[in-house]
Amino acid sequence: MAAEFVVTPMTADHAEQVLAIYQAGIEEGDATFETTAPTWEAFDASRLPEHRFVALDEADRVLGWVA
Repeated sequence: MAAEFVVTPMTADHAEQVLAIYQAGIEEGDATFETTAPTWEAFDASRLPEHRFVALDEADRVLGWVA
């Protein structure tokens, strides 16, 4: 059975989960050269809103994101 998810624009409601995924990627050495995830305010200010999306499962949990 294929996993079901929906891709939707990222909003501030997703911030906690997005930044947790970001931090996990940093800790695993896969996401960025940064050493800690930014605050939501810094993240929001540095990425174009029209190009930010999250993949959500059936319970609206963020599975992944792109910006």
